[in-house]
Amino acid sequence: MTMTADASIQPDRITPDAARKSRPLVLPFINTSFATGLKVYFILWPLWWFMGIEQLLPIFFLTWATARHVIKARGRIRLGNTVSIAFLLAMWWVVPAPWVSTELFDVFVRTFLVALSQALILFLFINCIRTKSDWQSVITGLDYLSTYIVIGALLFISGAMQGQILSIIGYILPKSVYQSSEFFSSIALRDFGLINPGTHGALPYRISSLALEPADLGTISLLLIPFVIWRFIQSQGKERYLRLGIVGGLLVCFYYAEVRIAYIAFGTGVLLFLSWRVGFLQRQNRLLLWALAMLAITIMVAAYQPIANAVSAAFTTVRPGSVYVRLQIYQETFRLLPTHLIAGWGSSVRIPGFPNVYAAGTHSTYLGMLFQHGIVGLLLYLALWATIWRKSLYWFRTQSPIVSWTFWGMIIITLLMFNIRESTASWMWDQTVTMILWSIWGLIISAAQAHAHAQDVPTLAQVESSS
Repeated sequence: MTMTADASIQPDRITPDAARKSRPLVLPFINTSFATGLKVYFILWPLWWFMGIEQLLPIFFLTWATARHVIKARGRIRLGNTVSIAFLLAMWWVVPAPWVSTELFDVFVRTFLVALSQALILFLFINCIRTKSDWQSVITGLDYLSTYIVIGALLFISGAMQGQILSIIGYILPKSVYQSSEFFSSIALRDFGLINPGTHGALPYRISSLALEPADLGTISLLLIPFVIWRFIQSQGKERYLRLGIVGGLLVCFYYAEVRIAYIAFGTGVLLFLSWRVGFLQRQNRLLLWALAMLAITIMVAAYQPIANAVSAAFTTVRPGSVYVRLQIYQETFRLLPTHLIAGWGSSVRIPGFPNVYAAGTHSTYLGMLFQHGIVGLLLYLALWATIWRKSLYWFRTQSPIVSWTFWGMIIITLLMFNIRESTASWMWDQTVTMILWSIWGLIISAAQAHAHAQDVPTLAQVESSS
């Protein structure tokens, strides 16, 4: 029997037009992954800024992304030490709600939403950043945001934008609302910096770029400079010149933010970087490192008075009001602290005669966490940081086969500089700062699973148990 083909039956031929029509429409935040959504979120940051919603958007974006993942995963989720502690901290945040004053309850709610956003984004990193491509998408998003921050600073320095403009939300809000509220004023009236009268600073102006305040830009610069340097080291060709330009731009941002404790943090980071690169941190050179440290301490003790005079001049001659106001804030904070020592006051407490921004329980993350959320809140916050440090040190010590040893070295420097900076600053108010820091944390805690294809990469559980 002979089989013959039916001439009327032809194999399907898909034309390019038909293929294009059959492709599903890609809608960021709707049917893309969390990694892609976060990258697009960062890419669109200037739009959020001009609209005046970048301070309001994170909780909505992260809640939506979390709900999408939980539904898609049918409730199968992963946590880990860092995420669990972050959720415990967010839960503890609401304990002092019954005694928060009515006039400060809006501040309490806003800071709680920030704490919840922190837990949600760490949850999403652990559950959704599962491949190297996902991990790289977050890095690309941070690349864009770094570039935007430098562009904002250049617009201010060049004189192209040195005044205030109304954001979209500024056109919507009644004038009386944003004139009577510091928060709504900060999102309704947009600027890239301020021109400094001589009594308010040593520099002719202070840049804020896309941050709410120059102080926040100083913090952002500490977070991004090591990151962009790592990107410069790993880049090639013309891309290296772009990265070098961004590093230079961030250094300009950092200098003109004029944040003195950030200068100290940066100097400490530079010393750590030099010690690391010349090999002082290697085991065989530890004795030499200790000898140099003892020599430095001896010199500081011998030259105590000149050093003390120089430091005093730096902190009391330039913007002396800043120092005296901080001392008043810390004094009032310690005076009120025993009232709610275990669970905290729930929010900052206004000091009579001072603007709202200079309230008890502010201008130090550690002291502020103790004042606003008590001993338990501070311990949870320190435990959260401890898990981040443990993972980072684990990968750095083992010279991990994932990413690069340079990346982990830069992470260690970043974390140290930030911890020094937050001793005199509260960083949870500006969502530009929070989203950058949380993304760096996320890169740390998701590194193992995102690079699971590499040889000898331990699991998340192994890292947490051995670090």
